[in-house]
Amino acid sequence: MAITTEKGLREAKLPFEDFMDVVDKVEPAETPLYSLCGRESELGNTEFSWTVDSWDTPKGAVGPGDGYAVQAAEIADGTTRKRKMGNVGQAFRRAYGEGWISAQVPKLPGVGKGTLSGTAADTLVNLKRDIDCAFGSFDQQAVQDQGSASGSTMAGLRLLIDASGNAPTGSTYTAASAYMVGRPTDLHFAPTGACVSAASMSASFNLAALKTTLKLLRSATKRNKDYILLCGLDLREAVSGLTDPATSSATGGALAVTTSRSFTQAIADAELGISIDVIRTDWGRLLVVPTDNIGLTTLNSTGGAAGDTARSTRVFTEKPKQGYVLSREKLAKRWGVPFQTEDLSPDGASKSKVLRAYCGLVCYNPTGFGYYLYAA
Repeated sequence: MAITTEKGLREAKLPFEDFMDVVDKVEPAETPLYSLCGRESELGNTEFSWTVDSWDTPKGAVGPGDGYAVQAAEIADGTTRKRKMGNVGQAFRRAYGEGWISAQVPKLPGVGKGTLSGTAADTLVNLKRDIDCAFGSFDQQAVQDQGSASGSTMAGLRLLIDASGNAPTGSTYTAASAYMVGRPTDLHFAPTGACVSAASMSASFNLAALKTTLKLLRSATKRNKDYILLCGLDLREAVSGLTDPATSSATGGALAVTTSRSFTQAIADAELGISIDVIRTDWGRLLVVPTDNIGLTTLNSTGGAAGDTARSTRVFTEKPKQGYVLSREKLAKRWGVPFQTEDLSPDGASKSKVLRAYCGLVCYNPTGFGYYLYAA
């Protein structure tokens, strides 16, 4: 059972947590990033924040003498390495219903009876996928609630970790007094070398690149650890493809193997092939998790920028050649309104309901993250 983060409210939140335990078990493989995030319940505002801290750098060979008084310059200010990060909550909803005939006729062709309950289950999965796509979005920015049709949108994970300054990510904020919601701080961001943007996987995605990423994260986090490589389907395929032997043309037109890999197989085996699920390095391991829900969420169906004035035209654009390197323990989904349903006014043709939720993404420290952004 997950616990709440609100002091003194654990007993009051048990019904919420019991319900969310059940929700989390509904098709978790369809929403891997959603499932990887921890669960919290304390979003009491459209904007929320958390404190990010980091270690000071080690000192050199100082060696103060016996009886040498502590100098004013030695007294560390505990707030200098701390910064505030924040995000914005976002509303999600899906409406569904059934016609008056299908509600009454026992055997409607192709559907059967009980269509509303079946649709409700499908709608829950769809809404979780909507949230999963928002969490993993490479271009979604934090936008405050403007009222009416223009509600708030959360910053996707890339904007919470990326300090590159390239559109649409913006940049870090540069002082505690310059706090910007939905952005990393000047002290806490994903190592720039672990944020890879390239036009082609074949040119830069290899074992050396993965090792470089994990070494940078080792230097940033100061420890070896396991990471999740959450990747689109093409990137997932490229991970296993790292073991394929390469060939080149030799003199005379014959093909010579330049690299090779051997494996054993029993004569009775009926399966041939390989799929890599774990990549082990000196700096930690990458646990490979595929997803269909990585991509862009602010473009329209033709690939143009829809903008805030035309949000209804925005679609999810899958980018199978993109992926994240995640520190799972640093991610959480913070709930303001858990999944709930409400009846809509009948219109004479159908009985309709709406399933809705309100939540935001938390990244407690961006320094243990990275991404691969290849053109798709």
